[in-house]
Amino acid sequence: MRARLPAIALLATIGARGASARAATGDEGRPEVVLVVPQRAGELDERAASTVQSHLLEEPCTIALRRPAAGGDPFEEARRYARERDAAIVLWIELEGADERGAGERDAFLLYVLERDAAGLVGRRVEIMPEAPSAAVETLANVAGAVASALLAGDAVALEPAETLRAATADEAREPVANAPAPTAAPARPPAAEPSRRASKPEARAPSPAGREGPRRMGLSLGYSGNIFASGVGWQSAIAAAISWLPAPGARVSLGYDFVFPSAVETPLAAFSLRRHPVSLSGAYRFVIVRGLDVELGARVTVDPIARVTASDQGAPAREARAVYVFSGVAPTVGLGYQLAPELRLGLFVGVEAVLSRTRYSVQLPDRRMIVVDPYPVRALAGLRLDFSFLRARSSAARARE
Repeated sequence: MRARLPAIALLATIGARGASARAATGDEGRPEVVLVVPQRAGELDERAASTVQSHLLEEPCTIALRRPAAGGDPFEEARRYARERDAAIVLWIELEGADERGAGERDAFLLYVLERDAAGLVGRRVEIMPEAPSAAVETLANVAGAVASALLAGDAVALEPAETLRAATADEAREPVANAPAPTAAPARPPAAEPSRRASKPEARAPSPAGREGPRRMGLSLGYSGNIFASGVGWQSAIAAAISWLPAPGARVSLGYDFVFPSAVETPLAAFSLRRHPVSLSGAYRFVIVRGLDVELGARVTVDPIARVTASDQGAPAREARAVYVFSGVAPTVGLGYQLAPELRLGLFVGVEAVLSRTRYSVQLPDRRMIVVDPYPVRALAGLRLDFSFLRARSSAARARE
């Protein structure tokens, strides 16, 4: 037990320093983006809200999602949200035309963008094809993510004034039906000036280094792991380490190894130790509950070679002829995490593992065979770890510029 205390104390010290760092910087140091998606009949509004929110998780900001009733004025309501939250950006997504029956031929998403202290709304129109509404949702999310990334990095974005979007909507409503004679084209109106504080700039600035940074794609984990192994052994503790691939915000695939402390087994006739070497492959997805706090659901597969090392033998030969046995198991896990810093997370997890292959350890007495270690077919496990993410990829804004 004394050997385990330094490792646990080290983890506690690292966690405390991470918490102090977060308290110093805080979420207040990160700009906030308010995402507003008015509620409408059908499911397109819900799909748009969740998809855009997942794209915004890639950006260095906090996100506040609002779902007001439909019918509000985007400009006035967006200004109100900006004042209430002191938000850097408000993204307002208006679903035009589509209802519970689905998307029609002239339906569209209207993305309105309001920066802090901007004179008015600007935005982008994304058409919805009746046969492929999912493509429109993904396009909308890509545009919203690219706009937010560029504005947070201090770059100018070419968007249309809100009045132009509304005028396009009114013009579509006046279009003739199919096969009707086409009216004479009206003279083109001069483009309206962008009502934004960036409109006076003669040219856009070059993208800043922060604008090129995207979500982190790799991670390292270090922590404590423990489980109940077998009768006669009890709870076993380990120092757990893992390397992770982060394919998407909130998702991870990890390869880990647990440095398990050896377990001594003593009987009146023999003494030996069990030395485990578990290697695990796991996957998980995190769901953000509130700012900085998340729930992680996952599963893992473990292969555990166990070496039996005899310390003494007083005439009672061990029944097992092999020195190494390979155990295996699968386990669902659930965890609770807190984001100490943008690249550092403290997580607690528990799980239940079903052992697929196992072996009993016994000694042969003159008159009978005595089982000294009987591994459990189902075991409980728990752990505490620090997750560090690194190796950034390009952001959605950088990809959009290419």
